[in-house]
Amino acid sequence: MEYEDAKTFLESLVNYERDVPRRYDTRAFDLENFAALLERLGSPQDAFPIVHVVGTKGKGSAVAMLAAAFAAAGRRAGTFTSPHLRSVRERITFGDEIISKEDFGRLVGDVKGAMTGSEKANYRTYFETLLAAALLYFREREADVAVLEAGLGGRLDATNVASPAAVAVTTLGLDHTQILGDSLERIAAEKAGVLKAGVPAVSAPQEEAAARVLSETAARVGAPLSFVGADIFFATNGDGTFDYRGRRYELRNVKAAMPGAAQRTNAALALAALETFGAFGVSAEAARRGVETGRARARLEVIRASPAVILDSAHTAASARELASLIRDLRADKKVLLWGMSAEKDAADFARELGPHVDCAITTAAATPRARAAAELADATRNIFENVEAAHPPAAALARARALAGEKGLVTVAGSFYLAGEILTLLEGPLD
Repeated sequence: MEYEDAKTFLESLVNYERDVPRRYDTRAFDLENFAALLERLGSPQDAFPIVHVVGTKGKGSAVAMLAAAFAAAGRRAGTFTSPHLRSVRERITFGDEIISKEDFGRLVGDVKGAMTGSEKANYRTYFETLLAAALLYFREREADVAVLEAGLGGRLDATNVASPAAVAVTTLGLDHTQILGDSLERIAAEKAGVLKAGVPAVSAPQEEAAARVLSETAARVGAPLSFVGADIFFATNGDGTFDYRGRRYELRNVKAAMPGAAQRTNAALALAALETFGAFGVSAEAARRGVETGRARARLEVIRASPAVILDSAHTAASARELASLIRDLRADKKVLLWGMSAEKDAADFARELGPHVDCAITTAAATPRARAAAELADATRNIFENVEAAHPPAAALARARALAGEKGLVTVAGSFYLAGEILTLLEGPLD
């Protein structure tokens, strides 16, 4: 299958990133049949050890740090992440390169060829098809290890068909509440669904309700579980570094490649995952290099320009709070927020975190059916921002934000991973 044909085929499939699922159960997320598809493909997920990364915030960052650490240790590592910024090929990487168009098209074609007639009409989903293609690719490239980022939830996520060597749980919070549940306990229960008997798991520090659910689930299924900050020593320093002491590593003054307190937590979690499973064979020095160099794009990313641009995928109040701390500390003549959100997100809570730290806001909408209209978003937050206006499409919004900021100003892009991808494409050009 050619690359363009593969993209067309993928767009014909059910895509829960684009359309909110009508139900969240085994009818919509059918792992049994997905496992059967992988079996017809020769069970590629069994060809290499896997680190399974699940959580609400920081999954992509943790994956990037893990991949960098494996590279520093000389391990051939593949990564599967979602969503993507500029090209669907970004979701499947090996080493520091994304999959080629030729390999992408060929492997998606292989997955399609293994589907039954009924699956082509209903299942597999967009996400599952990409995951299957990624697993085939990692096996083909003889990966030493693969890092899989869970998509929605965990218990019913397609990545949960794998039998990982280690599980890493990033910070949990209220997100996708209309699907996963409206309490931290319910969301934690969905994420804890990836824990398996005998498989070591590590977790970032969690709120008490989430920690309790994770601990109870781990005890019930027989999964050894450790928490960063409780079972594993983790302490931040005043200069933006942190100290870490775990089973095998004792590291001082570690400086995560990405800024912010949340990234220090993600880095400590990555270190814990690396040392949890000895077969990964990553030395303390390689682990340090990984978390000090591993970067994921659109995570508090500062793009040097006139005006400067902060590109972030923050879309919850908690992540907005982290972003606000960076904006507050940066000097600029005028600070402009360019933002858009999915309709199901809590825009007011998000805006309240950022409102005090910007001079004005521009609302827009990414090219996704789930995006909230720019004018509606502006109207809903006029009592929060001193000045707010709507501009659409994102190209017009970016031009307006830059004009308002001026050459010595700062434009912060946030609220949606899809918007971050569109703005990045405007700034750096398309990837495909």
